[in-house]
Amino acid sequence: MANVTIGGFRPVGTLSGASLPTPMVREVANNYGTALGVGDVLAAATDGTVTVAAASQNGALLGYATGFSYVVSGKRTYSNYLPASTTFSPTTVGSRNASLVEFIPATPDVICAVQATAATYTTIANWVGAIQSNADLTAGSPDATTGWSTFSLDASTVATTTANFRIVGIRGYSLAGLELGTNDPTVIRFEVLVVCSESCWCTGTATGV
Repeated sequence: MANVTIGGFRPVGTLSGASLPTPMVREVANNYGTALGVGDVLAAATDGTVTVAAASQNGALLGYATGFSYVVSGKRTYSNYLPASTTFSPTTVGSRNASLVEFIPATPDVICAVQATAATYTTIANWVGAIQSNADLTAGSPDATTGWSTFSLDASTVATTTANFRIVGIRGYSLAGLELGTNDPTVIRFEVLVVCSESCWCTGTATGV
């Protein structure tokens, strides 16, 4: 049975049992050339803006996008999607017309549900054995209609060595067992639970951006 495609990294809880962190807002640079969608992983830029994250951005992962606003014809528009190359004026950082993104901070306490590629891990035994291992993200372009991310977890990178995320569980595992009917490990997009292990927050790294 095929898994239903649910893109991106979706905050679902915390390891500590506390509520999810308060959403924060940052700017996206004028004419930024990549579209952004809900569930995309964001990285911190040195000028205070954000970019779409890449697996190579160790220690710079900032948060999980939850919404956007940008100015069109003098009116601010709210959306699940920020089109590529959106411009505003004045173009400097801090402009009142800047494109904005709201996000949940990717602190090491925040648990996200995310679907994985099926490259090498195709059995429930594989995935149970992968708990507490690490894996990198796989970036992708968001759907222009729904705004939803196509980010996923790269199953081919699962290892004990350092990577973007720590696998902490499997979605649907309870005392009743694993609900394989809605989360099938034998096909692509098996869903796991992860926390960020390469964030830019002080609890994830001692180095600033």
